[in-house]
Amino acid sequence: MSGDDANDDRTLVAVANDLPSTMNQFVGFTSKEESDLILHIRRTVLHSDEDSTNDAITASASTLSLAILDFKVERAKQKHAAESFEEAFYECWKIPQEQRPLEIWKIGGECCKKLRVFAVAQRWFSEAIHVCRSNNSDLNVKLEQARIARFFNNYLTHYPMIDIRVDQRGKGIYSKRVISPGEDIFTDIPLVHAQTVDTLSISPACATCTTSLLTPAVYFETTWSRMPEKLQRQIEEYWPPITLVPCSFCPFELYCSETCRQQAWDSYHKILCPSANPETMELFQFCANRQIIVRGTWNSIFSPMILAKLIAMIVLHVVNSVQSK
Repeated sequence: MSGDDANDDRTLVAVANDLPSTMNQFVGFTSKEESDLILHIRRTVLHSDEDSTNDAITASASTLSLAILDFKVERAKQKHAAESFEEAFYECWKIPQEQRPLEIWKIGGECCKKLRVFAVAQRWFSEAIHVCRSNNSDLNVKLEQARIARFFNNYLTHYPMIDIRVDQRGKGIYSKRVISPGEDIFTDIPLVHAQTVDTLSISPACATCTTSLLTPAVYFETTWSRMPEKLQRQIEEYWPPITLVPCSFCPFELYCSETCRQQAWDSYHKILCPSANPETMELFQFCANRQIIVRGTWNSIFSPMILAKLIAMIVLHVVNSVQSK
């Protein structure tokens, strides 16, 4: 950070401390993303003398007359029309929240969408809908578009052949090109997952990728041992091939391949494995015995292991990040 940037940040802090009570509303209504955006705009765009800090304080601290408000709205519209989105959003933001008309909320949302600050865009479109006080399909579409961009934009960059669009009819996944038969459109793997307690013994699955590890012996249970050998061979011939790869240090985790076993160890199991952390034995035993927690709180259609996995993944991610530096 340069010396000028540091001075700007200190000035902003001082300005915030000097604002009268009518301006302190910005602190409560401004999200972290919005605060970061404002700091960025002030540092990189608005260093001109015509919009000094003192002028901004004076204009914002006083109650804007209708004429001044109209002037500011018009200036924001002009900046937006000129595609100066950072300056246009700053003009919108300088108007106190309780005085922002519907048009300002819409312009602010559009600017943030163009600046790819989708969380802030979502908030501004939400406020626009609140100010509108009626069912506005156009605003509802814009809000949903901002929400989709916020949560799916990074995901869609990995799959350029598809797009998620929304209009008055709803939202859907669209193909951008012809998809060949048998081609994978996209794949989705959950960040963390764990098998429910009630299915562990009747339908075992890989702890990493959830590939079924159900064998004929498990499926047919006691009937399997009484079947004629010829029938067993026929079933095994047409049964999907199953490879069971247990954890090298405990009997509680099963995988479909060595790759999945190593991935689990590196991402969470090296912390949860009872061989490394004996206190987790009780948790694994709880799941293995298919115990049911107090009725009305949790039951067997839940995995108490999922929270443990999530915490272990976070810890290992932090450790790996520190070690890589």
